[in-house]
Amino acid sequence: MIKKIYIYVISMILLNGLVGSISYLCFRKIRQQLERKGLISMCITVLRGAVLSFLMPIVIVLIYFIYYVYEEDYTMFALSPLVGWVFFVVGIIWTIGFLKAILKTIRIQAQMNQLRKRACVCSRSILDCKNQWKEEVGVRRNVEIKTVYGLAVPIICGFLKPMILLPEREYNKEELKIICIHELIHCKQKKIFYNNL
Repeated sequence: MIKKIYIYVISMILLNGLVGSISYLCFRKIRQQLERKGLISMCITVLRGAVLSFLMPIVIVLIYFIYYVYEEDYTMFALSPLVGWVFFVVGIIWTIGFLKAILKTIRIQAQMNQLRKRACVCSRSILDCKNQWKEEVGVRRNVEIKTVYGLAVPIICGFLKPMILLPEREYNKEELKIICIHELIHCKQKKIFYNNL
């Protein structure tokens, strides 16, 4: 009985990891195309689906289906040593990828913290533009906006304390409007949270 439960648990973890990894890789392939076309909301929805696919119990249904088709006391992972070894290798590869992703996220967060520390207060016109579009977009949270020397493109960082970071240069009203709307929509859709997750 313990062996059977162990096989079910390991099978569910590996299959959820595999399904989630495939979903996330698909998201990464289409993300830039969606953002270039201005489909930020759709991009966030696809990202949420990819993240949730790590947690969804679809694989449990698959395991029970296989269990009843074979009418055995074990899942398909116990039917063949070869299948067990394949999933063991896939599990090791997935674990290495998972650890690399965690290290990458930590490194990116450290870089973002450095940028936030170097950031300078913006001009009054930039603050007014951000506040105007914050209300228009419907963001209720306090979102700071600052400039950073050496930054290539505008970004938003910080899930708990969001901050828009702008490259240090002159902006016209149209550029500020587009930047503020784009970054505030990312904030409203909680893209930072889902990216980190």
